[in-house]
Amino acid sequence: MSQTARAIIFNDDGKLLMVERHKDGDHYFVLPGGHVDEGESPEQATTREVMEETGLTVTVDKLLYTSSDDVYGNDQQLFLCNYLGGEPALQFDSNEAMAMANGEAQEWKPAWFSFDELRDKKVYPVGLLRYLEEDKMVSYHHNPYKIIERRV
Repeated sequence: MSQTARAIIFNDDGKLLMVERHKDGDHYFVLPGGHVDEGESPEQATTREVMEETGLTVTVDKLLYTSSDDVYGNDQQLFLCNYLGGEPALQFDSNEAMAMANGEAQEWKPAWFSFDELRDKKVYPVGLLRYLEEDKMVSYHHNPYKIIERRV
């Protein structure tokens, strides 16, 4: 099972950074992040992946969720991050940009979204918006906890 680290980043307007994906005929939204490399901590992977995929500078604040994805076999850690700066844009030298240029991926677009803009969209991990809205209201007092992601 591979280990994945993802970032939960809010801007000053309370919008969440998500990556809009079009892949294999599917349209969905995911948190920025990716695989943890050998010798790297999940926190290091989070800040590296955010920079590669979005160009944003962040620091990791705390672990909010762990998630098991039974489709892709990922053990994910989702970290609340502090947004330090930058505007979301796919970095030209990232693996994702190269995959798009080679025709291996259709679209990978990072942007800020309000909860309302995402509410009727397909967002992974499943249930993320509901968990975030509830947990944000109590200042993440009950975190971290595990999200089990099941897709039928």
